[in-house]
Amino acid sequence: MALLAIVAINLTLSGQSLTNMKIQPLELPKAAPMVVPFNYTQGLIVVPVEVNGCLAHFLFDTGFSGAAISAAWATKHRLATLERPVHLTTAQGIVEQAGKIATGISLHFASLDVSPGPTLVLDLAFLSREDHLEVDGILGSALFLRHVITIDYRNRRILLGDGPPIKAGDIELPFDRRKLPIVTAQVDTRAGKMHSGRFLVDTGSDDGIELNGWFAEKYKGALLERHRAPSGSGYDLAGPMNYDVGTLRKIRFDGVDFPQLPVSMPASNDGSSGKGLTGIIGNTFLERFAVTIDYSRGQLVLHPPQS
Repeated sequence: MALLAIVAINLTLSGQSLTNMKIQPLELPKAAPMVVPFNYTQGLIVVPVEVNGCLAHFLFDTGFSGAAISAAWATKHRLATLERPVHLTTAQGIVEQAGKIATGISLHFASLDVSPGPTLVLDLAFLSREDHLEVDGILGSALFLRHVITIDYRNRRILLGDGPPIKAGDIELPFDRRKLPIVTAQVDTRAGKMHSGRFLVDTGSDDGIELNGWFAEKYKGALLERHRAPSGSGYDLAGPMNYDVGTLRKIRFDGVDFPQLPVSMPASNDGSSGKGLTGIIGNTFLERFAVTIDYSRGQLVLHPPQS
């Protein structure tokens, strides 16, 4: 599988970073749960979204601030756009692009209004070219900041409303409600010595566990083996990227150990998740659970499948 990292968590418009801005968590009203099926293709989640009343297919990305529309969709539907410089955090570092903003956009997911206001327009043609995946946009925090969601990978559906009750064996991970879902995990760096790190939970990645370059270099003992991936097998919003792959000695979430997992390491020192983080947790790891993200409590829960 090619490594795809489509996070844009440090997207900046007019000098304001959407990653570092203070998010005011909403008090979520009680509502009957809604169920929305999704397609799980090439390790990525694609969901139906209505854009100005027209059906579209968006990548569901918990590592993305707000929402975005593809340049192809914007052109086809003649959306009004404004020129704006944008900065994207990618696996190759922070990339500045001449971007566009679409205004007056109405986005609905399962009849819920998830319109983020000014909406970024991005060239997503590389998804079709590299992964044969046709998407019309990206749906990120515009959805999960407003609603409790559960991603049920096994049954290919997203549930909106109160998540499943927490049971013995569930992994409970707190996070800062003012930012994207960043959780703490411990990595075995050498002979049982555990190092605590911060990981972005990112459904916009088809990877499992990704370590940023600085961590992989500083804690070489965390890896049982490492080698360079074939050239051209990874890509992100900035284009093709180089990265290493290997085997992680062990990672621990909420006291639960996961030994000898495949791991990738982009060549960029800050990796896909951005400066100050240890790495990301992508779909290839998350898909073994049902995942609840609850911003009203600042809690992410990994529900193992029931026997």
